[in-house]
Amino acid sequence: MDRAYLDDNYRNCRDIERSFANDAEKMQRKFCKKKGQYAKFTLLNANKACCACGGGEIRYLLNTTKPKPPPEQAPVKFIPGGTAYLDPDLCHIVDSTGGIVCSRSTRLQTVTVKSAGIWHEMEPIHVQSDFGWARIMFAPCYSQYEFTVFQKARHMLMPPFTPKRLWDWDSMNAHITMRKGDQYVLQIETIHNPDGYTVSMPGIVKTAFCDDAPVKYEAGFADNATLLDHLRRDTDQHSAAKLGLNIALDLYKVAHIPLLDTAWQKKSSTNWGYIAANESYVPHEWYPGMFSFLVSHQGVSYGSNHIGNWDGVRKDPMEQLPTRPLASEIGRASCRERV
Repeated sequence: MDRAYLDDNYRNCRDIERSFANDAEKMQRKFCKKKGQYAKFTLLNANKACCACGGGEIRYLLNTTKPKPPPEQAPVKFIPGGTAYLDPDLCHIVDSTGGIVCSRSTRLQTVTVKSAGIWHEMEPIHVQSDFGWARIMFAPCYSQYEFTVFQKARHMLMPPFTPKRLWDWDSMNAHITMRKGDQYVLQIETIHNPDGYTVSMPGIVKTAFCDDAPVKYEAGFADNATLLDHLRRDTDQHSAAKLGLNIALDLYKVAHIPLLDTAWQKKSSTNWGYIAANESYVPHEWYPGMFSFLVSHQGVSYGSNHIGNWDGVRKDPMEQLPTRPLASEIGRASCRERV
């Protein structure tokens, strides 16, 4: 079946085919090869929209009213009551309570977003990982959002975009409690390419233009065979591999790996990188940018109280984790788009 398309003379696929006496081969030779790659009034070009040019879509009619059952190996993210964006190999559902219990190796921590910038008090905001997505909680009485992060994983925050609210995230102020060795990556999509970012935590601030980010995604990142092979094996039904698109469009899913590779450095916390958006006015050529930054204990100033300094490690097995603060500023992370 032909899809929506109009040429320079406002003809659809069927009208163009009629002009060639319903000869699909003639249309392909004289029209598709010469003009099939151009689109002016519609999202798709002729090569993707017209069956005679090798495009269109196939539809099957079923003579039955019996609904199609879901596949047995459906992704966890689409099963109600699943582990959402948490790792299903390290977390499991407790049937008696409906809650989720995770292995200690996940090093779960809670992020409290005190200010979400231009998106503050707007709902819903979702968080996505490699394993799924979930809606983050908003506490009206405190006017703040809360969500959970887990070790060495990416967490992409997705605001409630609408056709009238296509805004780039301008700033964020969040608090997190950390232990020595914790490593988390937060991600934010962008519609336009900003000039740069400032990311700060107690005792450490990193400001740079996007072209000179602390962690650069060089040309070798997009050509890395190991990363591309990993993306080709992605079983998510919305992945570039499943949709038959360029695998490079899914590089945001591995953008956290170069950041985690720097986590051993003494001042690795607040390391950030940016994958540029393609700011095209042609809808099907546009794709978003990706801002990613690392949250770790490396380089963060430590606070103290009457017990002593806190470096993320308990001095006594009986000591409770929250008895000494990580920093006097309560462990704050913020990012700001520079315009």
